[in-house]
Amino acid sequence: MGVVPDQRRVELNFLFRFLDSVDFYQFADKTSVPSIRKSTLARLVVPLPPLEEQRRIAAILDKADALRQKRRLAAQKLDSLTSSLFHEHFGKRASSNHNRVVPLANLAEVVSGVTKGRKLPANGVREVPYLRVANVQRGRLDLTELKTIPATPEEISQLRLVDGDILMTEGGDFDKLGRGGILRNPPEDCIHQNHIFRVRVDRNLLLPDFFHHYLQTATPLHYFLGCAKRTTNLASINMTQLRALPVQVPALEAQARFVHEAEKVEALANAYGDRLSRHESLFSSLQHRAFQGEL
Repeated sequence: MGVVPDQRRVELNFLFRFLDSVDFYQFADKTSVPSIRKSTLARLVVPLPPLEEQRRIAAILDKADALRQKRRLAAQKLDSLTSSLFHEHFGKRASSNHNRVVPLANLAEVVSGVTKGRKLPANGVREVPYLRVANVQRGRLDLTELKTIPATPEEISQLRLVDGDILMTEGGDFDKLGRGGILRNPPEDCIHQNHIFRVRVDRNLLLPDFFHHYLQTATPLHYFLGCAKRTTNLASINMTQLRALPVQVPALEAQARFVHEAEKVEALANAYGDRLSRHESLFSSLQHRAFQGEL
């Protein structure tokens, strides 16, 4: 739908800023795909101070939004800096010692997890926390919501997660293919479901943090997209394909130096992300005040 303002009554940018502040989901039809009717939009009440006041409010929000966009761009650049560092250290121009490529199966143990709804014995089973696909994001694990699953002592012993394990998804939407992150301080007796692969590296050959950062580079993503089983909207990889993943393996000392630099970048990115979140909240508050006549 297009909204064509009567510029004798409303400043174009003021109206844009107002519409940008509205939560349209509250007006949406309750269907599987939320949508809003033209008649509903037409009834939306717009606060309308004098034109000069509208221009003043719009100018303030424009400046605040410009600052917000600059901070978003800076945060995006920080997010990509680790990949740039990796390319600088271990790209094609680096020493040939850095370009030794080994299949993941020679560097790590790769296992799948438990299946929900599987048949279990009547006794000896207990509930333990487990990681689902929803817990595995690109480059990180989100443990804010952990669910539990019944498991046997043998399953818990075999699948118990430890600090430094890498968890990766087998697929889903194309953007979820092979995504994963490193596990820090796992809950006691935590395991994982079958749609997630656990990668436990041999630390005499490969540092977990180095492999974690390697997974965020273009090479693994291109590999997964190249060998994945695809349908219209989904893609997936199997354990054989993951074990065959080519991994760049520099000397441990070089891995450790890179991880040290990446940790400094990550700390800076986290701090900047916190500041950006606060700025986003402040901008939302500013929008609310602007259209409540409090600016």
